[in-house]
Order: sequence, then C-alpha cells, then structure tokens
Amino acid sequence: SVDEFIGGCVRLKGNAKSKDLLAVQISVESLGKRLDWLEEKLEASENKIISLDTKTLKMEKQARQIFSDPNQRGRKVGGAVRQRQPPAP
Repeated sequence: SVDEFIGGCVRLKGNAKSKDLLAVQISVESLGKRLDWLEEKLEASENKIISLDTKTLKMEKQARQIFSDPNQRGRKVGGAVRQRQPPAP
C-alpha cells in the first residue's frame, strides 16, 4: 500500500536500526532454507530423469533388436519369452 511505501522510504533515511538488520537477517535465513529445499527437489528430479533416461535407452535397444529381425522366433514380453508363430503357408 501507499502507507507501507512511505513508511519504508522514511526508514531508509538515516542509519539502519538493529531491528531492521534483524528483519533482513531473518529474511536471508528464510530464503536460504527455501533454496536448500529447492536444491533437494531439483536433485531428486534430476535423479528421476536420469533413471527414466536409462530405462528409455534400454527399451529403445530392446525395440531395435525386436524390430530389426522380423524372423526372430522369441521375444521378451514382461519378463517372459513369448514365441512367435511362423506365418501360415
């Protein structure tokens, strides 16, 4: 509000008071904690992305193996080997 702005401007005139410095210190500490929390969340997200990337590359490799050889007799599906039926004559 306008009153808060004027009050802030009035406080800027002259030396900082100890209560003002304490308020800044508390704000900095709060911001530091929030940044630490954010860093933890970003690290967890990065680990999930790395895991997804590894799984995606593995799936891509398996898909290339399956689709590169159409005459392949067996293929792994859900951990089990599934036999393909030969084409009807």
